[in-house]
Amino acid sequence: MNKLLSTTALAVLISATAGFAATMPFDVHANSHVWNNGSGFGSNLGLATGLSFGLGDTFSVSVDNPLDTWNFCSPSTSCTVDADGRRPASGTFLGTYSNGGYSNYYGALVGRIGAGAFFAIGTAGFSGPANAVGELVLFHWDHNTNNSGSLAVTVEYETVPLPASLPLMLLGLGAVGYAGRRRS
Repeated sequence: MNKLLSTTALAVLISATAGFAATMPFDVHANSHVWNNGSGFGSNLGLATGLSFGLGDTFSVSVDNPLDTWNFCSPSTSCTVDADGRRPASGTFLGTYSNGGYSNYYGALVGRIGAGAFFAIGTAGFSGPANAVGELVLFHWDHNTNNSGSLAVTVEYETVPLPASLPLMLLGLGAVGYAGRRRS
């Protein structure tokens, strides 16, 4: 019985402290996921991914096809840009948009975790630690709501393992409970 208990405890300890990688695909729409001075489009402010991160959790966001474009002044095609806010035909930008304490090119792909600082994603993507606690939200960086198109993006992240002391504490409590029950 003691051998079974120690083998089970070791398996719980290993599985509880090991995280695993996960991948989630999303479509960020230029119109419905626009920043728009912090009011979004309708009642939708950015694309809420449903992925919550803690301070320092690592993750990455990548544009599936860096050549994909969206438009921030439909129906004119002069505002067709990639995730960097760059017009593919000329390689130029149409200016910067500053709001919420952050500046980036019109039409750029931008992220934010909870109430933390905005961060650039663009065609190169983003990879690094979370700068705040909360849900990852993705934005089409613009102040209009007459945008069109969407970009397919992928978010990769690791699940956060439990603190190493938690399984040991649970194991200890279980052993104390088992010993107490055995005496009775």
